[in-house]
Amino acid sequence: MKSEQTSKRAASVDTAATVDQATIVSGAKRLADAAASGVTRTPVRDLIGPDDIASAYLMQEGFNARRYAGSTVVGRKIVATSKAVQDQLGVDQPDFGVLYAEMEYHEDDVIALDVLLQPKVEAEVAFMLSGSTR
Repeated sequence: MKSEQTSKRAASVDTAATVDQATIVSGAKRLADAAASGVTRTPVRDLIGPDDIASAYLMQEGFNARRYAGSTVVGRKIVATSKAVQDQLGVDQPDFGVLYAEMEYHEDDVIALDVLLQPKVEAEVAFMLSGSTR
């Protein structure tokens, strides 16, 4: 399932992707392999430049297509929205992502730690909308 929103985001960044399609595919595969095996891999930052946002979003899109093929999109997220968090992470803009059904947990759900690569806890605010924002 190709994420139209991610494609729009990749296309709307200030610069075009600086790496070829084979590199994008290689990075997406590396991420998918890590997720499937539960074993961390070398970060994909060695494949793209630190400011190549377009390539990063294309890699994310490729990972999502591999990992969540046929899955239901249950939401979207925007992270690093505050200047303080952006400064902490060394970025200068928010990051956008897609939330799939497999990622959704409810208040009383038990989360098996063995399915997580590097478990951490992070407080986030979520809004449930009654309809599409389009």
